[in-house]
Amino acid sequence: MLSLAKPIIKKPQELWHKFFQKGSITYLSVEDSCRKTNGVPLTVFVNTGICELKNLVELDLSKNNLYGHLSPCLSNLTHIKVLDLSSNQLTGNLQSVIANIKSLEYLSLDDNNFEGLFSFNSLKNHSKLQVFKLSNSLVKIETEEFPGLPEYQLKALNLRNCSLQALPSILLQQLDLRFIDLSHNKLQGIFPSWLLQNNTKLDTLYLLNNSLSGNFQLPSSKHDLLRLDISHNKFSCQLPGNMGKILPELLSLNLSENGFEGRIPSSMSEMKRLESLDLSSNNFSGELPRQFLSGCFSLSFLSLSDNHLQGEVVFPNSTNLCWLYLNNNHFSGKIQDGLSKATSLLELDLSNNMLYGQIPPWFGNLSGLQFLDISENQLCGSVPSSFNLSSLRRLYMHMNAFNGSIPGALRRSLSLTVLDLRDNEFSG
Repeated sequence: MLSLAKPIIKKPQELWHKFFQKGSITYLSVEDSCRKTNGVPLTVFVNTGICELKNLVELDLSKNNLYGHLSPCLSNLTHIKVLDLSSNQLTGNLQSVIANIKSLEYLSLDDNNFEGLFSFNSLKNHSKLQVFKLSNSLVKIETEEFPGLPEYQLKALNLRNCSLQALPSILLQQLDLRFIDLSHNKLQGIFPSWLLQNNTKLDTLYLLNNSLSGNFQLPSSKHDLLRLDISHNKFSCQLPGNMGKILPELLSLNLSENGFEGRIPSSMSEMKRLESLDLSSNNFSGELPRQFLSGCFSLSFLSLSDNHLQGEVVFPNSTNLCWLYLNNNHFSGKIQDGLSKATSLLELDLSNNMLYGQIPPWFGNLSGLQFLDISENQLCGSVPSSFNLSSLRRLYMHMNAFNGSIPGALRRSLSLTVLDLRDNEFSG
């Protein structure tokens, strides 16, 4: 195995020639070697003999400044299994070259400047292919009906930022996918729940920043999906009431920037492994379920901001919670004690609600808190003496009814960079 990753190579022609005389090399990585140069044409590698390495199994040229077209001689690498050309400036049509490299198991062409048409039909004889990555807005991917059955079953597919307006029909024949990223495209229609039904081992599905709409329907039976992101779409419906029972293994769920409405399903408490939940910028309404996220002890990120939620705030009982955003809703009542043991909390935003009463003394237990926003509520009374948050950098308490003197701990703080106490009744 030969790895030249990281060092900056200014004259690759001289160095490559020495190594490529040894045709026994099977693994070659030059990741991130030429990034700080003005760019290296891919022909440098070709002309210095890289295509003569007939025993090469893995070739990683990612994260360089390579430019130019793919060379047809790459098809000479008849044993190659892994080819990573991602994060370069390669151009031209890629289809004719990769169609002839039939030994590939892993092919990453992400973040280049390829152009022209690409059809999955060009990979129909790649029986060993498991991973295919192509994120490039300049390539037009044909999504027509696939003629016949492909010889491969993919495990990972990344077609992010490819200007797709429809799902490629090749997906209908894939039954073993574990990872799908179709984000930042122009996909329309309803949520493709058949991707979950067809791929029972799928653990990651990213469809963010598309134009999906209509009903959000899930499979009828339990699925072990771990990560789901459909944020920044056009859904305007209620969530399935049994969502937590269908997707109980979720670690991360992002439904933000849509038009979801109605109540948040109480079944979300069934997602015991949940670490991150983002439901912000929707039209959710009503009160939070009484046992909201109870038992989700691994939860570290929760955002319900910019909705129409009301009633008392129900805090999750996770001691791992680091980021909690409940701002811009219609929550009312006093701040309850649900966060008294959340000593890992870094950011807390309860602003622009209708909370009233005094700041609870347990706020002083949040010793690691760096950001606190309780502005634009109806909170009152004096700031408790226990309010000594030495890590606090930004504190917003404006537009409430606080009174009394400003605690000396705040006046002497060396960590505070923003302190907003306007529109209160402080004295002294």
